[in-house]
Amino acid sequence: MMDRILRFVYRFRWSLIPAFVVLAAVVFRVLWSGYADLSVAEQSREAGLHGTAIDYYGRASRWYCPRIGAHNAARDGLMKLCWDLERRGDDEMALRCFREVRGAILSTRWLWTANKDMLGSANGGIARIVAMEKGPDGEPVLPVDRHMELLERDMTPNPWLSAAAVILFFAWVGVVALGVWRATTREGRVQWMSFARYLGLAAIPFMLWLVALRLA
Repeated sequence: MMDRILRFVYRFRWSLIPAFVVLAAVVFRVLWSGYADLSVAEQSREAGLHGTAIDYYGRASRWYCPRIGAHNAARDGLMKLCWDLERRGDDEMALRCFREVRGAILSTRWLWTANKDMLGSANGGIARIVAMEKGPDGEPVLPVDRHMELLERDMTPNPWLSAAAVILFFAWVGVVALGVWRATTREGRVQWMSFARYLGLAAIPFMLWLVALRLA
């Protein structure tokens, strides 16, 4: 098995090397920018520049790379700043801070949502502060439970089904393209019986693609 992998890598080395260089450059940019923004955020917090700290914590939180990077430390620092601002009674800045946490987490979702527990805490902070605003009748303009329901509502497509739809689409197109290639002779004539078999095979990923789109 390992020999096959090594032969595959050697065979396609001139295609894999540029892809690796591009991937390495992207990861380096994410790490470099994330830690640079995190450093600015921490310095701003120490200087009492809470608005600037929130902005740069948010930027560092959005430089997301699974398993590595500054996003976890940035989100932890941002949440601590949110709690600190709320304890001090600076509700306006705390609300801005909680919203920054929420935006950073939602903007980096992919097949799953990283820091999902933190997202729940940020939603709770937003709902709690907004509920302090009273209407003419003295009641909260938007009660905590109703606001939490709105914040937790997810109208985006299912990421797993969306990924499956993309894979199935390319599988369908790939089978059709393979059929055209295999069923066409060197003279340019199409062997329709052979092509029909590939069309029948392509119908499977095509139907599954439609189902994935419908359910996503």
